[in-house]
Amino acid sequence: MNKIITIIIGIVAIALLVFVIANLSQDTDTPVNGVNNSEEQEDSVVDNDTDDPEDEDESLSDSVDIFLVDVEAAVEGEGIGCGDEMVAISRDIEPTAGVLRAALGELFSITGDEYEGYYNALDNSDLGVESASVKDGVATVYIEGDVSVGGVCDDPRFEEQIRQTVLQFSTVESAEIFVNGTPLGEIFDSQGSN
Repeated sequence: MNKIITIIIGIVAIALLVFVIANLSQDTDTPVNGVNNSEEQEDSVVDNDTDDPEDEDESLSDSVDIFLVDVEAAVEGEGIGCGDEMVAISRDIEPTAGVLRAALGELFSITGDEYEGYYNALDNSDLGVESASVKDGVATVYIEGDVSVGGVCDDPRFEEQIRQTVLQFSTVESAEIFVNGTPLGEIFDSQGSN
């Protein structure tokens, strides 16, 4: 009788082990609305070459919004900067599930007067995305590079252009953004405005 109980306990233990291993190996890193929402996985474009151009998965996004400043819409005492408003501009991108990184890359690539009538407070900066991830609705973004702004009005414009570009995605409820290791809201406190 003891042999039968030992065999049954062994079979149950093996079945439980197989069940646990099968559940652990399931893919839980599926992007939702183009932003990866897993607990540990970084934005799927962190390694730059992880997107397969032959992949025709319908979950890949081919456009993102970037945010520029509309200084003509300025209302004293309202808005950001010197009363300015942010304007979303749609940009076409290579299809990717890593839209958070792609959106910031597009924002950082805008130069000069590419969009007449709108101002880019990041124009004189040379920035890149070190990493971008989303966990439990919080986007954590590390940006690196040289920051150069035009003065007091540009400090909040710079911050808000980046913040709004990150917050546009439905899976992002809040954002922790760092520039060269310093929280976005503190970068001008530590270096002073140009």
